[in-house]
Amino acid sequence: MNAFKINFWVVGITMIFAGSVLLYLEEYRNSDFIFVIVYLLIFLGWMILFMQVIKGTIVDAKKVPFSEDKVKFLQQGIAKFFAYIIVVAIIGCNMFYIWHMAKNRTNEILQNSPTKIAVAQINRIETSQGRSGTHYHAIFVYKTEDGKSISYSWSEENKGDFIEGQKYEIKYAVEYPEMFRIIRQVQ
Repeated sequence: MNAFKINFWVVGITMIFAGSVLLYLEEYRNSDFIFVIVYLLIFLGWMILFMQVIKGTIVDAKKVPFSEDKVKFLQQGIAKFFAYIIVVAIIGCNMFYIWHMAKNRTNEILQNSPTKIAVAQINRIETSQGRSGTHYHAIFVYKTEDGKSISYSWSEENKGDFIEGQKYEIKYAVEYPEMFRIIRQVQ
C-alpha cells in the first residue's frame, strides 16, 4: 500500500465536515472571510465526493457524439443534467441545514446561557456593492462588562433601518460577547 496515495473519499468528507462545523460554530460572527472559507470547503468537499461517485458511470464517460448514437447521446445528456442538479441541491441543503442549526444554537445560547445587558450605539453605516446591488451594514459598538469593546457589522434589510448614532439596549452572551440580540431602542 502506498502511504502517499490520497483517499479522496476521506478528503471530501473531511472538507464537508470542517466547513459545516465552522459554519455551525462561527456563523454568529457575520464575517465574510469565514463565510468564504466555509463555502469553499463545503463546495469543494461535495465536488470531490461527486467526482468519486460518478467515476466509471455514463456521466463520466467519454462524450458520445450525436451523429454516432442519438440514443446514447440523449441518455448521457439527461444523466449529466440530473447528476449536476442533484449535487447542487445537496450542497444547498447542506448549507441551509447547517445555517439553520447555527441560528438555533445562537438562540439557545442567548436564552439559556449567562447573558448581560449593554447599550450599543450605531457607530457608522457601511455600504458595499454586490451582484444584487448595494448592501448596507450598521456597525454596532458596545462594551462588555469586563470592558472589552465589541464592534459588530449587522446587515440591514433596507437602507434606513438603522441610523448613525442610534442606541439600542442589547442582550449579549457572556461566553460569546459578539453574539447579541436587540431588545429595544434607547432614546
